[in-house]
Amino acid sequence: MLSVRPIAFRFPYFAVILWCALCGPSFLAGSGALVAAKQQQPDEKKPVADKPSTDGATQTPTSPPAPQPTGKLKKVITNDDIKSSPFSSFGGLFYTSTGSINDCDANCFDQVRMMAQVNPGKNPNWRTDVLRQLDLVRSDAEWQAYLHELYDAHRAICQLTFDKQDELRRSGNNRNLGPQEIAITDKYDEKMKAAQAELSAVVARQSTLQKKFAERRYANSFATLQGTRMQGGFCTQARVIYPQ
Repeated sequence: MLSVRPIAFRFPYFAVILWCALCGPSFLAGSGALVAAKQQQPDEKKPVADKPSTDGATQTPTSPPAPQPTGKLKKVITNDDIKSSPFSSFGGLFYTSTGSINDCDANCFDQVRMMAQVNPGKNPNWRTDVLRQLDLVRSDAEWQAYLHELYDAHRAICQLTFDKQDELRRSGNNRNLGPQEIAITDKYDEKMKAAQAELSAVVARQSTLQKKFAERRYANSFATLQGTRMQGGFCTQARVIYPQ
């Protein structure tokens, strides 16, 4: 009896040999690519190192510099800038009997009303109106700066007057006018002429600047009164002694 077992055994063996011959290289190539991909995977996940600083030091962010103001700041003249001093009532050399140029008492209110030619019988609240318009004059920066300029012009003349007296006193000849005293007098005469011309120029500007108050009679009257106070001032070095 003929056996078929060897034939059945040879066929699977032959099939395995045939499969290895045809598919083996592709399987090995695919396995090699898979192994290479797994070997490269850790490298791709490796964190990127921080880029070193060029100067080797830790750089901290700096805030931008604060913007600088352009131009010169202008000072606004207030009542305190033209307030009377405790010694001479208005700054040290130039004296006005009213104290501060912006002060206005009961008599001043009456003067302002009369200069404005207002009948108090027709307006029982005229003092309130005067006060409101006085505040306009006191708060006007341009006008207050002009008053300060006017005061400085008067004070310059006072300063020259006292400087001349001091220099003549130091010359040592108070009773007779000699060559040295003549030279001192001539020098201060020239300075006084320049100071008087400066004062006249400042006074001439008052009418132009005062036009802003033309439609407000009380304010315009008070501005005129302030100019009159300046013209009635005088030079003094006397100190007022107040009781303790």
